[in-house]
Amino acid sequence: MLTSQLREMEDDSLGQRVIYPVVPPKVDYFITDLGKRVVPVCLALRDLGLSL
Repeated sequence: MLTSQLREMEDDSLGQRVIYPVVPPKVDYFITDLGKRVVPVCLALRDLGLSL
């Protein structure tokens, strides 16, 4: 489930995946600039939900 969510965020340009050619496989995920811009909106929606 986590992998599918991370891939979906990557497809939406909210996150970036870096694959390292090592054994065992290593993958890192980073938030993109667009992803950083979405954070305040997500927090506002969270706060709205908590206030209901």
